[in-house]
Amino acid sequence: MLRLICILAFTRCVSSEVPSDQQRVGIIDAYTSMRQGVGPTASNMEYMKYSKTMEQLAERWVNQCAEEMPNPSVDKEYSNVSIKTVVTVGDAISFVSKVSSFLNGIVFYNYKENSCYGNCSDYTQAIWATSSQVGCANNRCDSLQPGTTEPIYLMACLYTPAGNIPNMRPYEAGEVCSKCPEKYRFCLHKQCSETSVSSIVLPFGTLISTVLSFHTLALISFLL
Repeated sequence: MLRLICILAFTRCVSSEVPSDQQRVGIIDAYTSMRQGVGPTASNMEYMKYSKTMEQLAERWVNQCAEEMPNPSVDKEYSNVSIKTVVTVGDAISFVSKVSSFLNGIVFYNYKENSCYGNCSDYTQAIWATSSQVGCANNRCDSLQPGTTEPIYLMACLYTPAGNIPNMRPYEAGEVCSKCPEKYRFCLHKQCSETSVSSIVLPFGTLISTVLSFHTLALISFLL
């Protein structure tokens, strides 16, 4: 799903990309897998939902091709928002593959000591219990690495409420779903959920409540 944005009339054009409906489902599948697979088990892990509001903010940020993060005191929309980025060189990599790469940080994180022995901040944000909404966007940003002949891609995923709060663990260990906030009535994939099934928005604006896998959803969309 490409969107062309022209800057300064005819001076420069950049193309940003946001996930398709099926890619959004794949992204949530990836987060669901990471969040339900934490060890020790989480007592308060909230089910992650895809947010088009976060997606729009992510798209706005990647269109700038900037290394600096937004300043919440100036850009109020980025308040209580955490941003995680992936920069790749060469062929474009799918949203799902990039999001899945956040799991790599699991080998560097020690829950008992709440410490990192490498870069694990992408992983801890991905499994932050109270971060319940995410949205992603991608853009080609060759300016990030001047002199490189291959294309440079910048993907950003924005989370709210923001996680990675200093000196706090990403979740409370304990019996699955034993400390869910009051608004959550169900336990879905070992996570606190407002419904007993996953909600997926298919093309044509149809809302379907389902526990189908991403691959099954792709088949349904094909048949439609």
